Amino acid sequence: MQFPRVLPKSDPSDQQLFSSVNIRAPIDVVFEVITDLELFAELDPPVLSCEITSEHRRGVGVTSHWVAISDDLSKQIEWDEEIIQHESPHQYAFRVTQGDEVYEGVHTLTANSDGTVTDEFWETFHFAVDASKRQQSIDGLLENAKREAEARAQRS
Repeated sequence: MQFPRVLPKSDPSDQQLFSSVNIRAPIDVVFEVITDLELFAELDPPVLSCEITSEHRRGVGVTSHWVAISDDLSKQIEWDEEIIQHESPHQYAFRVTQGDEVYEGVHTLTANSDGTVTDEFWETFHFAVDASKRQQSIDGLLENAKREAEARAQRS
C-alpha cells in the first residue's frame, strides 16, 4: 500500500497546509537534504536545534528532539518526532509524538522530465495554528532546502 501524500485529519478542526518547490538537483540529493534532521536548524528559521535521540540516524523509527521559537515569537517550544515513512528517494514522513505542538508532515518527491525534482510538502496540525505565519515558515523551509540541494548538486 502506498503511503498517502497527505495524512488525514483526525478532527474536523485540524488544519492542513501545503507547499511545493521545483529543485534543480538529483532526487537522491534532494532526499538527503530533507531527511538530514539536524540540518533543519539551518533550513527552517524557527528551529533552534534538532538532536537525533535514537541509535540509528536514518529510516523509519528514527526519533529526534526539537527546539524552536513559537509562531508568535513569545516562547521557546519543544517536541519529539518519529520518522513514520522513509522510502528513499521518494517519500519521507514524520509525526510529533510528544510536545507543545502535535502535527505530522509528508514530503513526496517526484523526478520530472526536465531534470528537476518537485518536493510536495503537506503538514497536518492538531492544534490552533496561525496559518499565514506557518505557511511562510513552510515556504521558507522549502526554499532553503532547494538552495541547499542545488548547491550540493553543483559541488558533485
